[in-house]
Amino acid sequence: MLKHALSVLSAATVVAKHTSALCNACRLASSKTSNPVAKRHFVQSAKDVANSTANLVKTIKLPKDLNDITDTIIQALDQDFTEENRQRCVEAAKPLTDAVDELTTFAPSPEFASMPAKISPEARKAKEPIVSAGKAMIDGACHMVTAAKQLAVNPKDPPTYQLYSNHSKSVSEAIKRLVSSIKTCLTIYTPGQRECDESIDKLNRSIRDLDQASLAAISQSLQQRTEKSLRKTDSLIEGLPDGYTIYVSSMY
Repeated sequence: MLKHALSVLSAATVVAKHTSALCNACRLASSKTSNPVAKRHFVQSAKDVANSTANLVKTIKLPKDLNDITDTIIQALDQDFTEENRQRCVEAAKPLTDAVDELTTFAPSPEFASMPAKISPEARKAKEPIVSAGKAMIDGACHMVTAAKQLAVNPKDPPTYQLYSNHSKSVSEAIKRLVSSIKTCLTIYTPGQRECDESIDKLNRSIRDLDQASLAAISQSLQQRTEKSLRKTDSLIEGLPDGYTIYVSSMY
C-alpha cells in the first residue's frame, strides 16, 4: 500500500510540474499574439488545464481541509488505493487530457509557426570577413597542433620549431582579423544602427533647443511661437510618460 501511495504521489508531482509549465507557456503565447481570438483561446486553455489539474490532484491526494472534498470523493487515491478510487482518478484525468489535446491541436497552427531565418545579400557580404578569419584561425590552430606533435618527438629540430612559430603567428593574426571583423560588422551592419544614430541626433538637437528655450525663459526673452496652439501643446504633453511630463512642466 505504501509503495502504491508513493508511486501515485510521484506521478501527481510530475503532472503538476508539467501542467504548470504548460500554463505559463499559454500565458506567454497570449501576451505575444496580436490576434484577440487566439489570445482568449490561450488564456482559456491555461484556465482549463489549471482547473483540470486541481481536480485531478484532489482525487489523488486528500486535502488537509476535509470540507474541500466533494461528496463523490470519499477517499483520495494515495490514502485508499482501491479500484473505485482509481476509477475516480481516471475520470478526473480525462478532462485534463482533453484540454491538453485541444491545446496541442490549436498551438501548431501556421499562425504561430516561426518564420524561417533569411540572410540578406548585404548580411551575407558582411559575414564573409568573419567566416574567412574564423576559418583561417581554425586551420592555423590545426597546423600548429600538428607541428607541436612533431616538436614533441624532436624538440631540437630547428625547421619544426620554425614551422610551429609560423603557425602560431598565423593563428594570432587570424584572431586579430576576426575581432576586427566582428567590431566592424557590429558598428556598420547592425540592424537598426543607422536609425538609432539618427534618433540620437534628433534627441540631442531637441535637448539643445529645450536648453536654449529654458535660458530664454529665465531671461524673459523667450519669443512666442504661433505655429502650435496651447491646446495642441498640452495634448502632446499629456501623451508623454510621467517622467517627461514632469520634466517639461518644470521648465515653464
